[in-house]
Formats: sequence, C-alpha cells, structure tokens
Amino acid sequence: MIGRRGDATSSALRVRAARLFERLSPRRAENWRRLRQLTDEVGAEVEAWGYDALDREGEELPPITRQAHGCEHHWQVERWRRDANSDLHVCVDCWSPLPTLFGVKPSYVFIKQRDGGVRY
Repeated sequence: MIGRRGDATSSALRVRAARLFERLSPRRAENWRRLRQLTDEVGAEVEAWGYDALDREGEELPPITRQAHGCEHHWQVERWRRDANSDLHVCVDCWSPLPTLFGVKPSYVFIKQRDGGVRY
C-alpha cells in the first residue's frame, strides 16, 4: 500500500508537506513550532499529575494558562475515555490567539495507567 505509515513513501510525503507548509506561511509555521513546544511542555506536566487527579470529567479538570510570545495561551485537559482495565486516555488541547495554517492547534495525547505509568 502506497503511503502506509512508516514506509519510505509516507516519510517522503511528510517531508514534502512540511516544506510546502514552510513556504506557504513561514510566520504561521513558526507559530506552530512555538505552540508545539509549549504544548509538549504542558503535556509533560499533566503526565506527572496523579491518576486520581486525571480521573474526572473534562469540565472538572482545571484549564492551564501561560503567558508566552506576547500573548496568553490556554490548554484544556480532558479524560476522554476509561478502559476496562482502568487506563485513562487523556488529551491536552491548546488554544492560542497565534495564527497557524488553517487554524489548527496542537494537542498532546497519552494514556495514564492506574500504577502511575504512562503510555502513548
């Protein structure tokens, strides 16, 4: 299958898409990189939260706010699924006034295990 994840064609297409993205709007690409870095930092912090702190409905989890790059950025933490083995699927979604191509903002997704371990 052409373009299957992990093969050379898929990898080459991702590289070409990234280069096209850079040429279309370098400022928006830079904003994406900044937001991706901030979201990875916030996501790593949320990973360190205890299991019980994450095992709540999304509305009960506190939003996270940071000042960076001249504006205020927000992340909403949501436990969107609990497996039969009690693993929690968690998503940390970014909202920011920084413009990105097509308005897409990064997310950070992980699985929190009852013993405190994390999977991706």
